[in-house]
Amino acid sequence: ITDPATWRSDLEAVFDMDTFLRWLATNTVIQNWDTYGVAYHNYYLYTDPSSGQLTWIPWDNNESLRSSDGRDAVLSLSLDEVGDNWPLISYLLADDVYQAQYVAYVEQVAETIFNPETMVMTYQALYDLIQPYAVNEINESAFDAAVVDLVEHTDDRYDNVQKFLTGQE
Repeated sequence: ITDPATWRSDLEAVFDMDTFLRWLATNTVIQNWDTYGVAYHNYYLYTDPSSGQLTWIPWDNNESLRSSDGRDAVLSLSLDEVGDNWPLISYLLADDVYQAQYVAYVEQVAETIFNPETMVMTYQALYDLIQPYAVNEINESAFDAAVVDLVEHTDDRYDNVQKFLTGQE
């Protein structure tokens, strides 16, 4: 790492950095407490035979899209709390080029796929699709409350992203 350009080049020869950084930004924006950076599991590394690169594949994302309930740790957008025990994140964010790419992806995620307007339309479409079936499993007020929680979470995360991005300038 004493020669950052060579280090990045060597790393990118064996690891799909773009996929990882895009995932890291998305995962952090939506908030996931059961993920790399908090938990030592829930991912695979796959060697893509066409490129020879390792590719990051997340799994078990059922703890996404929710805020901490006080018991669970979640990652801040700055990822400042990530230390040496999470080397993939900590080394990447110590590099100015990867840090800038991460921040750009955070902004892109918030402005395209996870902005409140887009997500409310998605939540509404999914609500309309599954509501008649879901109320057979749980009471309607609990189902409706869960949708409201998703909307509130999205609004909160979007506001947090805007504050984070303002601090980057």
